[in-house]
Amino acid sequence: MAILQIQMDFAGQSGVYPRKGSIVTDSNLAAVTSVNWLKQATSSGYTFYSTDFIAIAYNGGSAWFSPTIDSNGNITLVAKDAPDGVVVDGSVESGNIVQFAGPNSIEDAGFKIVQGISPVFEGGSTSYTFAAPGVVAFSNIIANMRSYDNPDTLLVLCSSTVDGQINAEFNQDPGVSTSINYVSFS
Repeated sequence: MAILQIQMDFAGQSGVYPRKGSIVTDSNLAAVTSVNWLKQATSSGYTFYSTDFIAIAYNGGSAWFSPTIDSNGNITLVAKDAPDGVVVDGSVESGNIVQFAGPNSIEDAGFKIVQGISPVFEGGSTSYTFAAPGVVAFSNIIANMRSYDNPDTLLVLCSSTVDGQINAEFNQDPGVSTSINYVSFS
């Protein structure tokens, strides 16, 4: 089986390490992870470093790999796993925040993630308090706000002094059509 396409150096990235490369092959996973599978690329002038990260689309799937190079110069690709067993739970849609689950996930570390809540903003004020499920009083909150009525509105302060509630301060009246995404952690 062969490497059908390879890209290891990108314009403007010469000398930048670790490198991110990509390979497309018709080889299967067993072949890709066999010793010296990359010999076909090295014999064509490509160089690999143990710090490289290579995205490989192979026959049967795709994954990130890093090369290990032994003292004899033999190269073996090792698949990179998700960190600490973290898995994405459910499907991911554009514009939404990914929910994580699994051992040692960010949720286990005290993070709570809520997607696109739309609190009721009545207009005419720069200060609002609204329900925020999962928020613990005095936790740290990172929020992203979008006002469809007043696009120049900035979220100046976001805090919580009561469980399940967020206090938000804006630089101007955000208007009625406003949504907020937030992450809270203790």
